[in-house]
Amino acid sequence: MVRAAPTHEWQTVILLGYFCGARLTDCVLMKWENIQPEKNQLEYEQKKTGEMVSVPLHTNLLEHLNFISTF
Repeated sequence: MVRAAPTHEWQTVILLGYFCGARLTDCVLMKWENIQPEKNQLEYEQKKTGEMVSVPLHTNLLEHLNFISTF
């Protein structure tokens, strides 16, 4: 799916959903502020429930985020 994605944005959404188990809406609404590299965590508020979620950053996801941050 990632290779077939037409843009880096779609690749990011797919990887966020896969590695974090986040809903599509939450993935689309993610911001750089949600990434906590010092904790190796992704923290966000679920839109559906309003709950705060903290998920460890998978190495592959972190590599992708580092790659797209250079654009």
